[in-house]
Amino acid sequence: MGTILGMPDVVMFADTFRSPELRHEVPLSAPDAMIYVERNGSRQVYASALEVPRLEELDGGLEAFPYEVLGLDELIAGGLRGDQVDPELVLRACRRVGIERAVVPRTFPLAVAPLIKSIAIVVYPGSCVPMNSAPVSKNDVRRLI
Repeated sequence: MGTILGMPDVVMFADTFRSPELRHEVPLSAPDAMIYVERNGSRQVYASALEVPRLEELDGGLEAFPYEVLGLDELIAGGLRGDQVDPELVLRACRRVGIERAVVPRTFPLAVAPLIKSIAIVVYPGSCVPMNSAPVSKNDVRRLI
């Protein structure tokens, strides 16, 4: 897990209406889901092109990108359904910043997590995130859930 000062990489996929964790990182009322990735102090958010100007106005070092930089148009043109597009966009956002392992909030959508096969997503309930970067086995994760 990439870390800066002991902080793990973070991935979130949610809207700010229902996710207090995302609302804390992205203080903007947005009803549509967005992708938030944090690695080595870099904080990026991927959202619909309509939300990007609003996201760019926020202070706090967030970099905002439209889903199109992740290939949204190509995925749709390739025939992927909406339930297939979301996990692929999350995976591409993670790859774009080099995330291989990440901590996600307890509210991370279970429909997305298993489809991101190349990343060992470690889910910690609530705010119970260990502050070391020791490897966590799948059995450890299952006990936490």
